[in-house]
Amino acid sequence: KRQGVGRGYRGLSSSAFADDPTVPGERRYRTGDLARWRPDGTLDFLGRRDQQVKIRGHRIELGEIEAALRESVPDAVVAVHDEHLVGYLIGPADGTADGTADGTADGTAGGTAERAGVDVGAVEAALRERLPDYMVPRQWMTLGTLPTTSSGKVDRAALPKPDHAAARTLVPPASEAELLIADVWQAVLGLDAVGVDDDFFALGGHSLAAMLVAARLKEALAMEVPVRLLFERPVLAVFASAVEELLVAELEAGR
Repeated sequence: KRQGVGRGYRGLSSSAFADDPTVPGERRYRTGDLARWRPDGTLDFLGRRDQQVKIRGHRIELGEIEAALRESVPDAVVAVHDEHLVGYLIGPADGTADGTADGTADGTAGGTAERAGVDVGAVEAALRERLPDYMVPRQWMTLGTLPTTSSGKVDRAALPKPDHAAARTLVPPASEAELLIADVWQAVLGLDAVGVDDDFFALGGHSLAAMLVAARLKEALAMEVPVRLLFERPVLAVFASAVEELLVAELEAGR
């Protein structure tokens, strides 16, 4: 047998082991770890397969987001609460911010321990350069340390739950596109007001509501707005910018 590979896994050998395609007659163990080869031949550990989640049709590897965040902070964990991503950040050991409130998408941080001092806005901006919008957490919290189990692993069940209602700060729409889209969202979702930092799906949107939004925008703009665009860019300001780009392209094509 290959060095380091056990003889079996009680009751699970067929699912836990597989033939090794690189060495005939040998086998390898499926650890459940996710990694990727880098151009220099080293491996990036991205997390566990059991940390894969599906949100609004997108398969998301939480470990991939965490690995990207660790380029900006000493440590980070990403979890799912109420169908949207929450990022937990560990700041530098000499941080001085007191971190007394929940983090939000506008970059204000939260937490309760001495290792605060995280510029959440900068962390989020760096993450947006590396990952698509649907993989960027909608809320942030800074912590002194991450809770761990007796074996030293992160205890995800012990992570503090964010207060979504308290964290929402309403920044009113300003541009014509933002105002139009805000009106449509309010009508479709039955809301009194929405802000430019609001996430359509965090507000209660779903696939049917997204189709209604696309239909109303088509009627208002005399232009097709793909439903997928709302899934890919669910934050109002980002979605409005994308719609403006479509409108400009449509006008230029008609010249």
